[in-house]
Amino acid sequence: MDDVVSPGAAAEAGHIINTMRCPSGHRSLSLNELRSDYPTAGIVVLTEEMVFGPERASLLFAGADACFDASVVPMEVVASLQALWRRGYAFGRVSQDRTKPDIADQLLVCDSNNKRWELKDDGWLLLTPSGREIGLTPTERHLLQVLMANCPNPVERKDLVIKSRPGDIGRYVDVQISRIKQKLIATGERLPIRSLRGYGYVFVGNAT
Repeated sequence: MDDVVSPGAAAEAGHIINTMRCPSGHRSLSLNELRSDYPTAGIVVLTEEMVFGPERASLLFAGADACFDASVVPMEVVASLQALWRRGYAFGRVSQDRTKPDIADQLLVCDSNNKRWELKDDGWLLLTPSGREIGLTPTERHLLQVLMANCPNPVERKDLVIKSRPGDIGRYVDVQISRIKQKLIATGERLPIRSLRGYGYVFVGNAT
C-alpha cells in the first residue's frame, strides 16, 4: 500500500486515500456497509490471495469500483485511483454547473428599503442608490454577482468563492464581505448584505 499511495499522491494532489482491513469472509458485508455510508466514494479492493471471476464479480456487486489481487503491480492501482478521482472531479463540475445561477452582465436589485443597487460594465462597477460608482476587485465582483443574482435567497459561504481555496473558506468570505462593506461605508453608503450565522450571506431585497 505504501508503494501505491506515494506515487499516487505525487501524481495527483487533492484526493484522499484511506485504507481499511477486513477478514476475507466479511468483505462483501463490509463493502455493502461502506458503500451505504459513502455512496459517491471510490472504493478499490486489494486482496493478498488470488481472486477469480465469480468472487471478483461478487465484490464488484457489493460496492467495489475495482478489485485487484496479489498479482497486481502498484501503478495499476494508482491508475485506477486516478480514474476514480477524475470521475469524481467531473461529476463535481457537472453538479456545480447545474446549480450556478444565471448571472447577467447587468444586475439591478432593489433592497428592502426600495433603494436600487446595480452592477454594470459586466459586473466590474457597483452603482449605489445615490449614483456613486464603486470599482470592484475580481473577488468582490463575484461575491456581489452571486448574492444579487440569488436575492432575496441566502447563499452558502462555499458558493461565494471563485475557486477552491486552502484553509478556512468561511473566514476568507467574511473578510471579503467586510472589505466591501467598509469600501461602501467610506462613501456614506451601507450595503444591504446580512450575515446568516453558520450558513452564509443574503442580499436583503427583491430582484427586479
